[in-house]
Amino acid sequence: MFSLIKRLSEVGVKNLEGEEQDLITRIKITNLSILMVLAAFLTVGLISAYLEPGISVNIIIQIIGLIVAYVLIFIGSHFLGRILFCTVFSIGMLLLHIQLVKADEELLPITVVFQMTFWIFPLHIFHPKREWLSLIVMSAISIFAVAILPYATGLIEDESITHAAVFRSPVYFFIGSLTAGFIIATFLSYYSSSYQEAKDKLNQMQENLLAEKASLEKANNELRASLAELEALQANEEIRKKNILQQAELSEILRAHSQDLEKAADRAISLITRYIEADAGALFLHDEHNHQDCLEMAACYANGKRKYISKKFKISEGLVGQTFMEKAYIVAQNMPEEHLQIASGLGEHAPTNLLLVPMMQNDVVIGVMEFASFRPFSPLTIETAEKLANLTASFMITTRINQRTQELLIQSQQQTEDLRAREEEMRQNMEELAATQEEMARINDELSNKSIAVNILLGMVEIGTDKRILSVNDNFVEMMGYSKEELLTMTHSDLVPFDVYDKQEYELWWDNLLEGKIMTGRVIRIDKNGKKITLNSCYRPVFSSVNGEIIKIVKYCYPVVVQL
Repeated sequence: MFSLIKRLSEVGVKNLEGEEQDLITRIKITNLSILMVLAAFLTVGLISAYLEPGISVNIIIQIIGLIVAYVLIFIGSHFLGRILFCTVFSIGMLLLHIQLVKADEELLPITVVFQMTFWIFPLHIFHPKREWLSLIVMSAISIFAVAILPYATGLIEDESITHAAVFRSPVYFFIGSLTAGFIIATFLSYYSSSYQEAKDKLNQMQENLLAEKASLEKANNELRASLAELEALQANEEIRKKNILQQAELSEILRAHSQDLEKAADRAISLITRYIEADAGALFLHDEHNHQDCLEMAACYANGKRKYISKKFKISEGLVGQTFMEKAYIVAQNMPEEHLQIASGLGEHAPTNLLLVPMMQNDVVIGVMEFASFRPFSPLTIETAEKLANLTASFMITTRINQRTQELLIQSQQQTEDLRAREEEMRQNMEELAATQEEMARINDELSNKSIAVNILLGMVEIGTDKRILSVNDNFVEMMGYSKEELLTMTHSDLVPFDVYDKQEYELWWDNLLEGKIMTGRVIRIDKNGKKITLNSCYRPVFSSVNGEIIKIVKYCYPVVVQL
């Protein structure tokens, strides 16, 4: 029942979406009022018209007026519908009273009840501020209709009214009062239902507001977290931009000192130390010293003096060596003062935080940078130090390669010049060698005629260019005391007493033979028994007739004195 009344009371409200809730509520009250009054007229009114046909026209007109007001609200003419409702009811009930009550008769209780019950309609269906004029006019009409009742008797003498007395009966008054009470009860029930619904909506709104508040607080916290994260990202981005500028500045300075590695290293460590806001820094470069790998300080930067700064580390020594070997940065915190001197290249100050980063390019470490600070090193600071150290390493590797290339170029040019000079010298030597070969050929011809006599009188031995004995005659075998087979397994140097001759001088003497020189004179040799014998000897190179190169050395000798 109430749900049906509620749906009927919401006629014309759907078109008011987005309007104020107060207007929607007043439209609903108007619809409900029209329905209740219409229900009263369709019951009590039609019964009255049946009992007194003379008032049928009045009842029907009021019913039609109520229906028209309801239709106006349905089609969206809310204001006209409300005006018509208030006017039809107040005027209609007043006319009904005038028609039924004759002069000098008492007021009809039923009309008084209905007029007194519904004179406050305007207060419910018009807004006191925005529709104040309509509220005043309609309220004035309703109050006028109630106030004029005692004076509106006998104004119309309608002969068709014959049963007016029935309307004064207690039964009819009871029925009218019951109808009015029912309407009032319906209003109260509707208001109670509306109040509960509004209360439920209010509670739901409160819950929604609390949920929305919690959601907003969560969103606010997330927004703050996002804002903090964004600020951190912006700060990191600013630092990265700053790092890019620092790298550009460092690159420019390193290029400016590309011809002086020592100056470049000094400028690099001073800049990087200031970039990462450290208190001191040192740069160690890998170098080989006395065939032992070591890391030697190339430059340092500190706020104080350098009096106690260590200059050199072995590869396996301290944190510097460990960083070099592991190819990874090392961070040491809360360093004790005595421990710092063991592992650090910075000695006078005793900072509590150390950072050591390898100078690396393509997995090749060329040195180590060490920084000391009284503040901890952040991850971003470590990343910056690594990038700048690697940038410096790349530059120094490139510079070393360029310097080495320049040195090799100069050396190559020098070697080319030396080669040209040697070629000229060799050309002259070849000319001299050709002349010598011609002379030697002539001598060979002379000696060939004397070889038989020499072979009988002198010892003869043929020696290869590698000093191996190739052949000996019987006289040489007899002089040395070895058998021929034994001699053929020996070299010429096996017969030389190196306690008499210096080995380098012997090698020089042999080189002269290989250069084509004929060597004559007394020489000392060792026989099989270990005795030293002195020989008058002549060593003569033998040249190839094909290419003119020396193919062997021929020695002729005879003993002078046999040494004990």
